Amino acid sequence: MSRIIKIGIITAVFVFLAAFLVLNSTQGTVNVVVAAKPINAGTVITQDMLTTKSIPASLAADLVKNPQEIVGKSLNTSRVKGDFIPHSIVMQKGLEVAPGDVLISINVPYEDAKLISVGDTISLVLLSNIAGGANQTISGLKVYSIEQTTSAVNGTVSTIAVLETTPDKASLIAPYVKSNSFKIFKE
Repeated sequence: MSRIIKIGIITAVFVFLAAFLVLNSTQGTVNVVVAAKPINAGTVITQDMLTTKSIPASLAADLVKNPQEIVGKSLNTSRVKGDFIPHSIVMQKGLEVAPGDVLISINVPYEDAKLISVGDTISLVLLSNIAGGANQTISGLKVYSIEQTTSAVNGTVSTIAVLETTPDKASLIAPYVKSNSFKIFKE
């Protein structure tokens, strides 16, 4: 190989390396928070659900950079493993149950699962299974959390919503929830 070609290749390598170092130092990278495992909307975040990843600083504008900023809080959108966590989906206050209230879980019918989200207030129409019996509506139920699971056997998705309500309303709702004799309406 001629001496000019060798000098040209070495010069090109040095120019490329210098350009890379200059661009990297001006743009830089930053660590951002990503989901270490799936996180469902409404789930209170723990440290083991999070990890960090280094990305170019120009891409990290709205992303959470410190895991401690969101530990103990919830997200209003589910994340899968490896997803970035932007500030815009972090609920500013962790969910708390009001004094005197209770939590009750319900199986959400497939057709209703897309209609509700964490923080919504819903009503349940309790469907009477007695001939000529009147249906009853229970309003003011707050959606505390939503958990979706997919069956490994047949791939069906089931959704469970945890509702915050008073003990009196919970005792009225419980038998209807057990028999799946209710309909959900968003308020």
